[in-house]
Amino acid sequence: MAYQFHIDAFDNKRVDGWIYLAESPEQPVALDLLIDGRLEKKIIADIKRQDLTEAKIGGHGRCAFSAEFGDVVGMRSTPLLELKISGTDLTVAMQNGEVQRKTTSSFGGLWVDRADFLKEAIRRYNADLIPEHLFQHCMEFSVKGYTVFRGLIEDDIIDQINKDIDDIWETNSTSAIIETYQDGGVLKFLPALSKFKGGTNKLLDVYAFSEAARQAIFHRGISDFLNIIFEGPAVAFQSLSFIVGSEQPIHKDTCYVRITPETHLAASWIALEDVEAGTGELEYYVGSHRERDYIFGGKSKWSYLYESETDNCLASYQVDAERFGHKKERFLAKKGDVLIWHADLAHGGSPRIHPDKTRKSLVAHYGPQTAKVFYADSPHLSFSHGEQRFMSSVYIEQGGKIKSTL
Repeated sequence: MAYQFHIDAFDNKRVDGWIYLAESPEQPVALDLLIDGRLEKKIIADIKRQDLTEAKIGGHGRCAFSAEFGDVVGMRSTPLLELKISGTDLTVAMQNGEVQRKTTSSFGGLWVDRADFLKEAIRRYNADLIPEHLFQHCMEFSVKGYTVFRGLIEDDIIDQINKDIDDIWETNSTSAIIETYQDGGVLKFLPALSKFKGGTNKLLDVYAFSEAARQAIFHRGISDFLNIIFEGPAVAFQSLSFIVGSEQPIHKDTCYVRITPETHLAASWIALEDVEAGTGELEYYVGSHRERDYIFGGKSKWSYLYESETDNCLASYQVDAERFGHKKERFLAKKGDVLIWHADLAHGGSPRIHPDKTRKSLVAHYGPQTAKVFYADSPHLSFSHGEQRFMSSVYIEQGGKIKSTL
């Protein structure tokens, strides 16, 4: 069962929000409020709200709840408050008596991460700041942690990207760079020589060499959506090209991809061919972007300098998924489909049941141009693409040619 929900407010006096079961949106969901482990209040999510109706959330908008309980909490200064789905072990939200943050993450976030995101989305829609065809994508991105644009990238662009990537491999380019763990399991950056083609090796920042990749990464549909969630033009500062599924463990980009502010980040996954089941398709936990931060060294959202904690971090994503009932889904994409995910969406590569089959894809990481990418103060490639920008940490321009920085 897959529940979709959002907590608008939760402190030691009241809780407000909405929830529905994706398979039965018309059926009200019952909730239990526990205070210090004891059941204190039953709540039914059956209130009709106009904003939910307009956003097409739940059973015609009748899935909201609102409850006051200050009289039950009494004088306890830091009660442990839990909101669970009745008859299950699924926790919707927890609160330790502190004032609720404006965003889920203690590191802040985008406007779609705010507790009042639905009210703000409707305000922006009514002010013509969000076009109608992108409004539902904003809703999905905020609630689920991702949104899908079907058939967005034209076939001729996809075909040219595939050709450009093949050309890089076939010419044994010493400028293009791959990321690989193939030799001894140690991370290395090596020239994109044909002998390294295949496996889980990643071709980095192909947009430095491919106009078609640039067109896809900042396709009008992607660019317009990013402009909305970032509240301004974006920069693409990293891309990864895959021939087969990565089989990478479930992780969150904020663990590895360094940008400041840490949560001002999004990624796109572009299908360069039809994806078959069992080829290591992209998988993710729906709604996992709204769970707790894993804090490295007690202070950082990045694993950088705290690599010894990475295994604990990755394990915590699985624990959260089980505790909060996040459904795991896989993206069986068609050529030209695009999935854009949230910085904190827990995702990875599923097992390759058919190792002889490809799963060609292009991934790009983006941030607002007002953010600072971790390599901004080091030599790097930077160029414009309309109002959007590209940057690369592995390439520079030298003598009119793209050269590796490695």
